Amino acid sequence: MKINMDIEEIFASRGRTRIIKTLIIEKEMNISELAKRTGLSYTSVNRHLEELKKKGVIMEKRFGRIRIFKINEQNKVAKAIEEFIMKT
Repeated sequence: MKINMDIEEIFASRGRTRIIKTLIIEKEMNISELAKRTGLSYTSVNRHLEELKKKGVIMEKRFGRIRIFKINEQNKVAKAIEEFIMKT
């Protein structure tokens, strides 16, 4: 099933898992703060965010040069991950 494959691909990376968990808990965050909270480099966080954005799991809002990311509540994969993380 497609949703299972997407979840497996996302959880295959510890970095993506940390980013998603942080966004679920904190709701919205910019790249610098995500890097600080996850212990990942800015470049690594940016790369993971771009991949998650392509999959539709997260959304990006822009305020000039500032980019804020949050979980895409309309995405089935994102909702499944959020429900799983909130139960653990």
